[in-house]
Amino acid sequence: MESFLEILTQPWAIRAITASVLVGLTCGVLGVFIVLRNMSLLGDALSHSVLPGIVISFMFLGTIL
Repeated sequence: MESFLEILTQPWAIRAITASVLVGLTCGVLGVFIVLRNMSLLGDALSHSVLPGIVISFMFLGTIL
């Protein structure tokens, strides 16, 4: 347990936790806004249309790196 708490005091871990909290808060607020405006299907369509682009970019980056 001590080693786990020691890892959390590292600068990279603090940045990762901070980024995760900020992304979680932002996505939560945006998600509530989209649902209240009855635009949830639009968000679903956007997320599914972005996925092939992400896959293709990882395929190209995988061959370069």
